[in-house]
Amino acid sequence: MNKKIAFLYEVLKSPRLFLEQLKVLKDINKYMRLIAVDALAPALSRLQIGESVELDAFMKAEEFVDRPLLTEILRLVEEEGIVKVREGKLTLLRYPPRSPFPDAINKAHPTIREAFGTFIEPTIRTVRERLSGKATREFDVGELKVHWSIALEGEFYRVQREKAIAFARLMDEAKKRRGTFRVLDYGCGGGVGTVQIYNHLSGAVDDFEVDGCDVSEGLLEVAREDVSVGLPIHFFSLKEEKPSEGLYDAIFVSHVLHWTEDPAGTIGELKKYLKPDGFIFGIESTLSKRLYPVDLFIRIHGARGFPTFSELKKWFDENKMKLEFEPVWFSFKATQ
Repeated sequence: MNKKIAFLYEVLKSPRLFLEQLKVLKDINKYMRLIAVDALAPALSRLQIGESVELDAFMKAEEFVDRPLLTEILRLVEEEGIVKVREGKLTLLRYPPRSPFPDAINKAHPTIREAFGTFIEPTIRTVRERLSGKATREFDVGELKVHWSIALEGEFYRVQREKAIAFARLMDEAKKRRGTFRVLDYGCGGGVGTVQIYNHLSGAVDDFEVDGCDVSEGLLEVAREDVSVGLPIHFFSLKEEKPSEGLYDAIFVSHVLHWTEDPAGTIGELKKYLKPDGFIFGIESTLSKRLYPVDLFIRIHGARGFPTFSELKKWFDENKMKLEFEPVWFSFKATQ
């Protein structure tokens, strides 16, 4: 009931923005289906229309080793009406179209083109690599650094960060505390969110500091030398140093927990960096049917995947933190 009320409230408060976000999610679904089609096109084109093959035989012929991922990819291809998968057999219904993306991307919501459009080729390549058992690439590897940086600058993520900052009542928290109000953007990527936090507090809070940290040297380079030029933001590498314990009033964690091997352990580490009355806030999507295509996308690129809400709550419960969660924009705030 609370979730339904939250959705209704968001629709009434900003109907245009809400409907645009629904359109974005719908287009992401289409985007991932076309990724799946293009990724399997060479393999499927070696079959005859109407031909049925055992899935195991298909995998052996194509040297695929990741059956769970292949099953997921084939499910998306099936939604496009290209194959049918029943009882361990794959039947080709029609050949995949050649280069389906130009028209589809032109018709997609501008937010999709902005945030995910550059990922087409690397994601297709990554799907094929994953199916063949190759490990995912690190963010610092050439083009991926560029693609992730572009995505994080897009409207899709900007709106989510804006909602998370408002949900945490960050400015109110800063104004009511004495001394320097310190915020850490943990997993800051290319620094766009860090600058967004800085700009939110600038001019309204007299004494504050904003730091950003990440494991990606490549994205930190973007943050320091491009995104935050001229701003007194300190960026540092988690490979070289850890945040100071007991230093921060607030820690921002945006789309980070689902990338870590041990989210509950990560939260425990973050808690050490907080002052006794500090809090953690940010964005953590929870798995749902409407977010499945995004979940598949990030898992293909190496994430563990979105948690259920119960899992998310358990991570904070284990660290004795009280979680507030907003299910429309996936904003959260956790207090000690």
